[in-house]
Amino acid sequence: MSRSIDLFIDCDRAIDEVADEIRSLARMELRPGGDGTVWVLEEGGVRAELRVHPFLNDAELLLERYRYVLGTQVSNGTRLLDAAETALLRLVSEGMQKGGYATLLVHDLQYRDPRGAAPPTDPAGGPADPAGGATDPAGASIRPADLPA
Repeated sequence: MSRSIDLFIDCDRAIDEVADEIRSLARMELRPGGDGTVWVLEEGGVRAELRVHPFLNDAELLLERYRYVLGTQVSNGTRLLDAAETALLRLVSEGMQKGGYATLLVHDLQYRDPRGAAPPTDPAGGPADPAGGATDPAGASIRPADLPA
């Protein structure tokens, strides 16, 4: 069994352009993962996948503000804060933030949208505000259990 670590990225560009931004800002290579809806990052034995995220909002964690997620898995025997996967996503987050993108690193998020991924929208039903959204400037981890109910 494993647990997830997900880096949410607020960007209104196409996924191949987001992969190029990660390549440029975080200096890490991504390659297409088949049908063009997923891009793969493999670095030092860690594999992460970039895609339009399939998550629902979780209480005060408004994931609709982010269009993409770069996600990976960590085995249960590994402490999330010490995992190589966490370190890799923090590096990507730092690079993207330096480029002006809002990011959010989340551990153990479990609520996926059963209907599949859809472009993010604001509460009124229009496109999400690409300038809005929370940031995680220190690369700190946020877990849904730590948020107010």
